[in-house]
Amino acid sequence: MVPILGKLDRAGFYSLEIWGGATFDVAVRYLREDPWERLRIIREGVRRTKASDASKGSEPSWLPALPG
Repeated sequence: MVPILGKLDRAGFYSLEIWGGATFDVAVRYLREDPWERLRIIREGVRRTKASDASKGSEPSWLPALPG
């Protein structure tokens, strides 16, 4: 996804969903990646577009659009 981050940023979207569901769990448990580093990399490539999460309405908490 890194090669197209600039294109996504220039596409004019209000926000990009970059987090949600099992993203954290899969990154840690199966991919052995640092999920926070993934977010940092995306935010470095996407500066103008807000970042959001795809939380379910039944979850007790949610994250607002992450600051750019």
